[in-house]
Amino acid sequence: MAGCCLLAAAARLGAQSPTQQGVLAQPPQQKSLPKEPVLKLRPPPKPGEVHDPPGRIRLDVTVTNAAGIPVAGLGEPEFQLLDNGRPQKIVSLRASDSDVDGAGYRTSILLVIDAVNAGATDISSLRADAEQFLRQNGGHLAQPVTVLVLTDTAYHVLGRSSLDGNALAQAVHDFKLDPRTNRAAAIGVVQRYQVSLRAISILADREVDVPGRKMMIWMGPGWPVLPDSQSSYDTHVHTQNFDALAMLTNQLREGRMVLCSAGGGPETLVREFLRPVKSEWEMAPGNLALQVIAVHSGGNTFGAAKNGRVVEMANACMRQVGAFYSLVFDAPASAKVFTYHALKVTVAKPGLTVHTNAGYYSEP
Repeated sequence: MAGCCLLAAAARLGAQSPTQQGVLAQPPQQKSLPKEPVLKLRPPPKPGEVHDPPGRIRLDVTVTNAAGIPVAGLGEPEFQLLDNGRPQKIVSLRASDSDVDGAGYRTSILLVIDAVNAGATDISSLRADAEQFLRQNGGHLAQPVTVLVLTDTAYHVLGRSSLDGNALAQAVHDFKLDPRTNRAAAIGVVQRYQVSLRAISILADREVDVPGRKMMIWMGPGWPVLPDSQSSYDTHVHTQNFDALAMLTNQLREGRMVLCSAGGGPETLVREFLRPVKSEWEMAPGNLALQVIAVHSGGNTFGAAKNGRVVEMANACMRQVGAFYSLVFDAPASAKVFTYHALKVTVAKPGLTVHTNAGYYSEP
């Protein structure tokens, strides 16, 4: 199903081939963030592009046991899918017994170091955590990793789709934040909220046409959860934030992207914002919190970014990478654009937990 994008599309990372082991990019590249959101519909696919037919929904589903380990070997009869509480026929289900999908693409990792929402001391700690994470197992990475650093004006690509953790860690170590251009410490909470959402929308949008499954690990505390009073909440902001939520929700699913927060705090911190948002009048800034987006994408949110524990949290994110299932169904007709559809996938075996998208919004 065609998607939407909140922001002007940024240059996309090149897709790795099914057999590519990954190599480091040339020197770090900087992609500027737009100053204002640009609302637009995704154009129709070009001739020759492979997309699901309009109205068809594809979900990546991970099933874990009590230890949090992905479970393989389940069949289509063991799955049930509900869309807004109504059973839907599963058109197809493809099981992958590892992190490699049916086309031969490995699950890839986007490691985002958030230099916008962390203080100067915390940024140094996050960089050290990222280096430690990348150098584990002698620097031999199990999945291809792309490393990015987010500042208030740009995201910096330090290394693209590489299995060489030592080289990526060295790129993180060598990267210098220019205090003349990184003004994160000086900007207010509303600006950090806006910058962060623009960035994650760009990163999600650029992956929609990149094959394979991905996990984005966001290292840092995440952007502020704003009360209504701090967001100048009026009718325009209600509508703008609802559109942003709907489009980002669809971008992540269409890009086969699971978001995991390493350091944003536990799910209990944002419990009040986890409810489905069906209209702009139900929208609150907290519904766009990092932790909420992570949970709704089928991912997790862990701990708080302190005491050097971010590596443990990133490893906890990685435990969800493994066997998975790609499930396809035909979406029920919707009366209007951005009608919310709550999804629930269950399996007919006790003691298992299903991780997938919490819902989607209908599109033209």
